[in-house]
Amino acid sequence: MSNYAIILGVDKYKYASALPSCENDANLMEGLLTATGKYKVLRIANNAAKHQIQEEISSFLPIDSTDIGEVLFYFSGHGKQDEQGMHYALYDTDVSKINSTSLNNSELDDIIRKCAPKLYVKIIDACQSGVAYIKGIDEIDGDFKCIEAKGFENCIFIYSSLKSQSSYAEDLYSKFTKAIIDAVESISAPAVKFTDIQNYLSDIFNSAGGIQTPYFSTQCDGTELFFEKNSNVLAYLQSLHPETSDINDNSQSNIDAVKAYLGKCRDDGDVKSMLEKIQDALNNWKLEHSFLNEFYECECKTNFPYEYHRYHEDTSLVKMLHGRMEKENLFIEVEYTSVKKQNPLVESLFSGYKDIPVSYQSVANQLPSVFAIHFKASDSNLPDYVVPFIFVYSPTFFYVFTCTKQFVRKGWKEYENGRYTKYVYTKFEYDSFNESDWYRYQIKRLYKNAIKHAHIIPSGIDIVSCMSILNIFS
Repeated sequence: MSNYAIILGVDKYKYASALPSCENDANLMEGLLTATGKYKVLRIANNAAKHQIQEEISSFLPIDSTDIGEVLFYFSGHGKQDEQGMHYALYDTDVSKINSTSLNNSELDDIIRKCAPKLYVKIIDACQSGVAYIKGIDEIDGDFKCIEAKGFENCIFIYSSLKSQSSYAEDLYSKFTKAIIDAVESISAPAVKFTDIQNYLSDIFNSAGGIQTPYFSTQCDGTELFFEKNSNVLAYLQSLHPETSDINDNSQSNIDAVKAYLGKCRDDGDVKSMLEKIQDALNNWKLEHSFLNEFYECECKTNFPYEYHRYHEDTSLVKMLHGRMEKENLFIEVEYTSVKKQNPLVESLFSGYKDIPVSYQSVANQLPSVFAIHFKASDSNLPDYVVPFIFVYSPTFFYVFTCTKQFVRKGWKEYENGRYTKYVYTKFEYDSFNESDWYRYQIKRLYKNAIKHAHIIPSGIDIVSCMSILNIFS
């Protein structure tokens, strides 16, 4: 018997927020199903309109054939439930015209029903995707209404979430679709059954706290085979892990690369010695210009209180570190908040959630996270300034971020946070670090930029004096 698979992943929307992972999800499933050799695969374009999709599916599936064993439909994208049932959102779906611009679940079933497959499988990775085909007793006058009444002999429907829930994604793939691939990889037997996938999904998402709960609706005997793990499937699964595919333990180049990497690494004791020299330089640094000495004194702080400047929550800093922490193995932990994705131009029902980084903390607890120079005004009518040096560590280097924070007068004895400059940063490799270079080129350059860009000189001062002061480090 012939088996057919239909795959649709919609990552871009005309009237709703984009879902970048959905195209990757579809690629993932297309690769797997093609590798099985079991299915004839139809991949629908991610920008196809409703009528195009209906025509493509109808043309792809033979009608009134007795030779169709299985039809599998996979979808990844936005989903919406209403009184008409489940809607699969397409590129041009408009919630004000939901019935004419989306693919309704019942419409899809009508098309599939015409070819009368022995087994109908749906795998849906979308918000609000759970559809109850078997209704409760109280809904149908005391008797169950089976799926068979809808015209399907055997069905396996696998949904990523309950009707009231959202489905979540990571940077590359949706969590649900990626879990399906993980399930296949976890099965040691060559025969992969649909029940194996369902059991794995239940265990994985239950252990995650139930925020997203996969939903299964079936009418079959539970022994249906998904596919056999042939050599093509094994090769495809291996191709998803390129970092392990090309490793040659006997390769001299690999050995040399590892040795070179280890040569750049330093332990916490070595890094601590480096930072002690930096701290000494900061402690011994003095304001050299008579004008500044007249109105400011300089103090190095090693315990920089958050109330001065909550650098660990600064959006630009957190975003940059989050983007680099895995690739560069930064010694930090990032805290996230879950934010509902929606387009303000359309109803919020087209939604999902994404994790947004909001703060970070250093996990190199034995090393300082920040030093700060406090420019303390001798007269309360002048603003104070703080210049933090924020340290972020890795095995082979450390970053130093700095800005200038101004504290403006709020009352006779009170100050509040004023403006501050954008962060600038420098990357220092441990194996080439020299504290004298740090002092000569880094501290002085950063102080010069900090003072200049924060406008530490009050307005009304003679411009000649300003230029003279700003050149004190030249």
